[in-house]
Order: sequence, then structure tokens, then C-alpha cells
Amino acid sequence: MNLANVIRAEWIKLASVRSTWWTLAACYVITVGIAAAALFGIQSSNEVPGRDFFPVDVALVGLMFGQLAMAVTGVLVISSEYSSGGMRTTLTAVPARLRLLAAKAIVLGAYSLAVGALIVVSCFVLMQITFGGQVGADLSDDGVLRALAGGALYLSASALLAFGVGAIVRNTGGGITATVALLFVLPLMAFAPPGWMRDTGADYFTTNAGQQIIALDQGDGLGPWLGFVVYLVWVAVGLTIAAVALRRRDA
Repeated sequence: MNLANVIRAEWIKLASVRSTWWTLAACYVITVGIAAAALFGIQSSNEVPGRDFFPVDVALVGLMFGQLAMAVTGVLVISSEYSSGGMRTTLTAVPARLRLLAAKAIVLGAYSLAVGALIVVSCFVLMQITFGGQVGADLSDDGVLRALAGGALYLSASALLAFGVGAIVRNTGGGITATVALLFVLPLMAFAPPGWMRDTGADYFTTNAGQQIIALDQGDGLGPWLGFVVYLVWVAVGLTIAAVALRRRDA
């Protein structure tokens, strides 16, 4: 089977599983719901936002939580086949294991990117409606388009990171636990060491780096694109280890 046919088969599998739709729907509801709560809370406070107020940052705040549902999708894409025994059948049909892994990653990446785009557009429209143009942001404003595109890219990268972890662990519960550690626990623990260790290393841990592409208020971080490149390095490392494990281990 060539790569195009494998991609087509993986798309059919991904779209036909109900858990995929449930987790992606949960990602949408969580992200947009948190954005709505945050935006409405600020709008109803009757306080005039200061110069350091970035409405797009508020509109996209839910991405930090919605990424968990996206990560669950990434893990399930491959761990569910191992738990059901379906991976043996898949590898019989597609003996080229790296081609199979690449097809799964391409389908998941495109799928999660499309969902991410829908989410960030919904959050942006919600922000404009909530503030009625008073403190809104236009796409032409500095950094706004980058933040919106970055939100979709960030969710897609998070799904691929989780996919790599799921391929390594081969277990849904273990894969989700390990992914939560990478996305939430380790980035927070990176700020624990004192002095230069914290200042040097914390910005390079997974989401600490990846979230820079979303934020308009950059602070002292790596910057939007360097931070996202660092996050992609984490994704690439996970997928590389997954590829080696897939080639060396039996299904």
C-alpha cells in the first residue's frame, strides 16, 4: 500500500470512531466555554481595561485546558489499536511500519489543525461580540493573526506529542498520564529550581515554550516562533522514539 492509500485508510478509521468525535467536541466545548466565561466576566465587571490588557489572550485562554482533550485524541489514535489487538491486523495490511506511523501522524495533524482553526475562529468571534468593538482586536493588529494561527498550530502539535507518547507506551491510561505530565506537570516543576537553573531551563519545557506562539504579551519568554520551534523539537523527539519502538517491538 502506498502512502496515499494508507492515509486514506487511516482517515476512515479516525473519522469512524465515536471516541474521536467526543474528545474533539470536548476540546471545542472546553476551550470556547472557558473563553466565554473569561470574556463575559471582564465585560460585566464594568472596569475599563488598561493598556496591558490583551483581549485575544483572554479569548484564547481556554486553549491551555482544551489541549488536554486534544491530547487524549492523540493517544487514542494509536493506543486503542493496541488495546483491541487491531494493530496486528493493521500491520498485516501495512507491513511498512514507518509508513503507517507517518500516515497516522499526517491524518491526526491535519484533523486536529482543522478543529483547532474552528476553535480559535469561534473564540475570536466570541470576543468581538462580547466587547462590541470597544476593546476588541482586528486581524490587522500586531500579533493577532499570529496568535490565532498559533492557537491552531499549538493544538495540532499537542495532539502529535500525545500521539508519540501513545505509540511509545501502547496503553491508553499510561499514555494519557504521561502526556499530562509532559503538558502540565513538568512545565510547572521546571520553575521550582532556584536561580540560573530556573531562568535558563524553564522556558524550554514543552508547553512553556509552545504557548509563546499564542500569547500577545510575550514577557521574558523565548518569543513566539522560537518557542514553537522548541515545542516542535519535543514533538519530533517523541515521534522519533515512537518510530524506533514501532520497528523494534512486536505488536
